[in-house]
Amino acid sequence: MTDAATSDALALDFGKRFLDNLRAHLTGAPTTPSWAHDFEQAMSATEPSFSLVAQGMNAHLTVDLPAAIAHTDVPRSCHADYIELGEALAAGLLQLSANGKKHYGLDISDLLQGYQPGRMLSAIFGPHLPSRITFQELREIAWQQGQALRAGDLEAAHGLVDNESSY
Repeated sequence: MTDAATSDALALDFGKRFLDNLRAHLTGAPTTPSWAHDFEQAMSATEPSFSLVAQGMNAHLTVDLPAAIAHTDVPRSCHADYIELGEALAAGLLQLSANGKKHYGLDISDLLQGYQPGRMLSAIFGPHLPSRITFQELREIAWQQGQALRAGDLEAAHGLVDNESSY
């Protein structure tokens, strides 16, 4: 984002939401419902799994990000910068996947790359197209939900989640 103060505030609030929930979980304090289930599943797992990663990503992108957007009062005028930042973040998804495979033996690259159809699209339209589209779509939903929360329109914010949950 070209507004560095807004970008910094959003990034810090977004990260803090996960860290606050992790601290709460580790100390036996209540966590948000979205993280409670994920942490419960992680504690009972014998090894890392795609499901655990997906649950954590879901909680972080569909609950924490909209709340951070609303809480830090990111104005609609920052939308283009928000999308540009998402492109930069999306470029790192496959490296994140490679690190997960290297350190935990967990390979989510097929999902991020859209399996074979996604690989074919990437060959035609550019590298990592499916992961960029999916990531940016999730971020766009979070943006819309965050703006609705920011405006106090809880019904619209809730409706965005309900409409997207059918995918």
